[in-house]
Parts: sequence; structure tokens; C-alpha cells
Amino acid sequence: MVLSAVDPTYYYNVGEILLLCLIGLAIVILALAVLIVLIMGISKVIVAIEKALDNSANNKTTAPVATASPVSATAEDEETVAAITAALLAFYDVSADEEAVPPPFVIRSIKKI
Repeated sequence: MVLSAVDPTYYYNVGEILLLCLIGLAIVILALAVLIVLIMGISKVIVAIEKALDNSANNKTTAPVATASPVSATAEDEETVAAITAALLAFYDVSADEEAVPPPFVIRSIKKI
């Protein structure tokens, strides 16, 4: 009698089960390693392309850009801080008039990117 793949009377022993588990685990780990290597390679290529584009953009001659006066930049910063604070207060549903329930945060600084 020949055993087929669908023979309901055949049972795996413990050694065969462990071997199949180890083979499956090895295949998964190998596939993950290949994906990690691919992603690292793609990221290095992207970084190299970005550096090349930045260098070519820096080598071009550009006209100097006029800067805003310090007074308007300060007013702009104050408006930005006010807008961010208002958005956070609205998110936490805290009114400026309510002093009994303070907001659960304190804005210490806002960094410009």
C-alpha cells in the first residue's frame, strides 16, 4: 500500500513535527533577513540620490532672497504660538475663561523647522 499526501491513517511523530517547525521558522527568518537587506539597500540608494540632488541644487547660482524684517518675524511667531495654543485648547475642550479646569499640558517652547 502506498501512502498518499491525504492518507488519514498516517500520523506525524514528534521528530517530524519538530523538523517541520524548524524548517518553517528558518524560512521565515530567512525571508525577513532578505527584506531587511532590501530595505537597507533601497534607503542607501535614496539617501545617495538626495545628496546628489542637494549638491546639484547648491551648485546652481541663485539670486539672494530678501529676508523679512525682524519685527514682522516676531509678530509672525506670536501668531503661530497663539494658533497652536488655541488648537490645543480646542482639542482638549478647555475654554480660556475656565480657570477651574486647567489644560493637561504646558507649552514651554515651539521649535520652528
